[in-house]
Amino acid sequence: MPQLRAALTLYTNAAKSALSGFVGTLLALAVLVAGALCLVAVEMLFLEPMGARSLMSGICRSVAGALFVSTYLSLINMWVQAKRSTLFRHLRLHAGNLLMPFIYTLFFFWMAEIASNFIPHPMAWLFVVLAGVIVNPAPEVVYQERGEGFGTLQDAAQFMSQNWPEWLVMQVPFLGLLAGWAAIANYSLSPDALAGLWLDSGPRLEVLHIASIYLRDGLRGGVVAPLMGLLLLALVHIWMLFRGHVFRELSKGNRRLRAWQSRM
Repeated sequence: MPQLRAALTLYTNAAKSALSGFVGTLLALAVLVAGALCLVAVEMLFLEPMGARSLMSGICRSVAGALFVSTYLSLINMWVQAKRSTLFRHLRLHAGNLLMPFIYTLFFFWMAEIASNFIPHPMAWLFVVLAGVIVNPAPEVVYQERGEGFGTLQDAAQFMSQNWPEWLVMQVPFLGLLAGWAAIANYSLSPDALAGLWLDSGPRLEVLHIASIYLRDGLRGGVVAPLMGLLLLALVHIWMLFRGHVFRELSKGNRRLRAWQSRM
């Protein structure tokens, strides 16, 4: 089938680009590691005295994580779009530009989680996952199309309506990799936990909080836990590169055009 061949070509090319770009984007990965370590420091020095469940501690944690993730997305954009710029010049010009659009994405999931509290448990879990599916490409919309406000979520939903088969199929092997990591890292393998890990490794990109928990154990003398945290960040980094290349190609045309191009 031409469309199946086109999808396989798309995934293969995106995987090659992601793997080949991994070494060249280690500085972007370093931003994720720095962000996770920053969260460790912020939690130990400031948030623990406030109380782990206090409103202020939650806001501080979310803003700090969003700042590092938005900076990371800016760097990913530079490499996925093959822009010629030095790292420090790019950061000087663009650092912080994506913070507010990304915060709108986090706010959407925050509202979805609040709404899920008024829904019976099985349906609440499906509600949050469905929200994550509908706006799954929100990070790519943020840094490639520079969506603004809730228009970012609308653009992500529109992209999903046009490209949902290609975008959802590629999630399956990644879910398998996340499940493998969870088994090795002694992370919960319950459906709720795995769904949350999937959302945190994709549309919500709150993976820094999970990694910070594992890195924090290294300060207490642990060795395996910090390695698991770094492994998770590396896995998500390759995944984000792959997603970025797939999103870029899917945004260029429809399935018929990709099927025709795959024959050439």
